[in-house]
Amino acid sequence: MLKKLFKYDFKEINKSLLVLFIITIILSVVNVLTSNHGSNEVLLSLFIVTTDLALVFIFLILVFSLIVTFSKFRETMYKDEAYLTHTLPVKTTTIYDAKVLSSIVSILLSLFVAGVCFVFVFSHSFLIKFICDTLKDSKDTMETIYFCLYAIIDVVMFFLCLINGLIIGFKFDKRKDLMVFIIGFVTVFLIQFISLTTIHLFNESIWKIMELTICFIIDVILYFTGRYLIRKVNIQ
Repeated sequence: MLKKLFKYDFKEINKSLLVLFIITIILSVVNVLTSNHGSNEVLLSLFIVTTDLALVFIFLILVFSLIVTFSKFRETMYKDEAYLTHTLPVKTTTIYDAKVLSSIVSILLSLFVAGVCFVFVFSHSFLIKFICDTLKDSKDTMETIYFCLYAIIDVVMFFLCLINGLIIGFKFDKRKDLMVFIIGFVTVFLIQFISLTTIHLFNESIWKIMELTICFIIDVILYFTGRYLIRKVNIQ
C-alpha cells in the first residue's frame, strides 16, 4: 500500500510541476545553442532573452516545488480531501510516510532539473561537458559535491520544518494557519542557529563534513518527529 500511495502522490505533485520543467529545459537548451551567436543579432537577442527567462523559471521551480508539495500534504491530510484520505484502510503513519517521501523525491527531482538547467545557462555547455570540466580540478569537484549535498539537505530540512509546523499548528483550536506559519519558520530559524553554532565548535578542516552530518541528522529527526506527532490528526 505504501508503494501505491507513493506513486499516486508523486504523480499528482509532478503534474503541476511538469509544465515548469518542460519550459525551463527548452529555454536552457535554446540558451546553450545560441551562446555562440557571433555577430548575429537575432541569436544574440534570443540568447539574452532565454538567459533571463531560464533563470526566472529555475527560481520558480525551486519555489513551486516547495509550495506544491506542502499544499498537497495540507489539503490531503487536513482539509477537504482529508476525509477521503483517512477513510483508507491504512495507518496514519503509513500515509505520512508515503506523502512525505513522495514530496521529498519530487523536491529532489525539482532540484535536479533546476540544477541541470542552471548549468546550461551558467556554463553555456551541456551537463556532461560541465561534469568533465569540473572533474579536471579536484578542488572544484569537492566544492561542487559539497554545494549539491548541502542544497539538498537544506531544502529538505526547510520542507520538513514546514510539515512539523503544519502538524503542530493544526493541533490548536484557533488560528491554525497562523500557528503553522509561526511554528514552521521559528523551527527553521532555531535549527539554522543551533547548527551554525555547533559547527563552529569543530576544527576548520572538518567543519564542512560536520555541517552536512549534523544537518542530515536533523532531517532524520524532523522526519520521525512529524511521524510521531501525526498519529492523531485534527481535520479542519
